[in-house]
Order: sequence, then structure tokens, then C-alpha cells
Amino acid sequence: MLPLRPASAFPRRTAAILLAASAFLLALPPPIVRPFQRATFTVVAPVDHAVATLASPVVNFVDGLVNAGRLRDENERLREEIKRLRAESGSSAGAAARIDQLERMLQLHESSEIRGVVARVVVPRESNADATVLIDVGSRDGIVEGFPVVDPDGLVGVVEEVSFSTSRVRLVIDPRFGAGARLAQSRDVGAVVGNGSERLHLKLIDPRVRAQEGEAVVTSGAAGGSSFPPDITIGRVASVRAPEGALEAAIEVEPAVNLSRLEFVRVLIYRGEG
Repeated sequence: MLPLRPASAFPRRTAAILLAASAFLLALPPPIVRPFQRATFTVVAPVDHAVATLASPVVNFVDGLVNAGRLRDENERLREEIKRLRAESGSSAGAAARIDQLERMLQLHESSEIRGVVARVVVPRESNADATVLIDVGSRDGIVEGFPVVDPDGLVGVVEEVSFSTSRVRLVIDPRFGAGARLAQSRDVGAVVGNGSERLHLKLIDPRVRAQEGEAVVTSGAAGGSSFPPDITIGRVASVRAPEGALEAAIEVEPAVNLSRLEFVRVLIYRGEG
């Protein structure tokens, strides 16, 4: 989160109450807390900015990454954070893994033709049945609903809710997620949907198409009616069945991204071509 100018108009007692309430809700089991999360996300968005101003400025790489509209040196800030971690981490395995993530994110950031904003996952997913995460970029960073979210391995999901400084991302495995997709080899177009498990379903593929296990599945772009850019890796074919008399093949896809270990993601500033 970017450091913001102090705003004494917002009462500190109110902020303390909100923070205490947040801690209480985080301690509750997911089935109980989910309705409160949704209500809180909607209600507190107007005061999100004011609450954020009470936090003391912290100089770290996230501070310089989250505002695409005002900051143009995201790559340099990534390099600085990598350099800092190398100097301070020693032989820590955790730090080494973090450095690797940041180096891969830097490579993605530099090579992509689509403008994007790097974000940190601040609330991880709770379950496959309602697979969403919260990230620390929002409307102040130019984020709007419908923007694709990726990491160096492929498609993560799509932005579904936006407040001033945070956004909720619906992951590809969520039952309510869907995107135009194509088989990388045959180029046949279908649609990939989440089903609440660790695998996705690739729908609308003719059963006569010879899809192969291990074949890459990518976003189809405008050709498949998708609002995502074309050729982002979604995953690989895990299993193929073509039941007799079926109108479509039964294809399961293993996601390319390890959604259980998301720490940093990249939101693409992309509205689609359709």
C-alpha cells in the first residue's frame, strides 16, 4: 500500500473499533465470516482511504508498485527489493523463494506488452467452493472489475470487486469463473469453467477432437468471446473422455498456477477486444 498523507479528520477511535472488528471476524470460521466479509467490503469502501491514512508510511517495494497511474518505475522498484532481500536474507530458504518469485515477476513485468500493476495477496483463499483472494490494489490504481489477473505461470483469475485500495479476485477454480479457452495444438475453441475442485472443466469441445493429456490450454481472446487477452496459459489437459453419444468431450484441466501459494500477482490493465 502506498504511503498516504495524514488525515486528522478521521477519528482514531473509529479506526480502532474497525480494526478490532476486523480481528474478531478473521478469527471466525470461514462459513460464518464470509457474509461479514462481503458486507464489510461494500460498506467500508468509502472510508477505506481514510483508514489507510492512519498507517505509518513503510518503505518497501509494494509501496512503489501499486499505483500504475502515478508511478512509472515499477521495474526499478522490483530490482531494488530483490537487491535488498539478497543483502538482508543470508541463507534463509524463505527469502530465497521470495527472491525467486520477485525475479520471475520482474521478468513478466518487463516482457509483457500489456500494462499491468503488481499487487500483493493480503487475504488468501478460504475454500475451493468460494475461491477468492484479496489484493492490495484498487480504484486508486486504475483497477476496475473484469481486469484479468496473472502470475508468471499463467492465469490466476479476474477482478470481481473493487474498493479504493483493495480488490477481490475470483480464482479460476471458483464455480462462478468462466473464460474462453482453446487447445494450444488443435486450436479448437471452447470455454473453461471452475467447478470447486483443484481442476477445471474445458467445455464445448467436439468429442472428435483428439485432445492429448499434457496439452496446453490457453485463453482464446476475442475469437472465443473472451474478455481476456489471447494465449495466456490456463493449464494443461489432465484427462480426456469422449463418452459414446456425447455432444462434447469431457476434459479436465490442471491449472498452471499454484493457487495455494499466491503471494504476488499482476493485474492486467485490459478491457478486452469485444
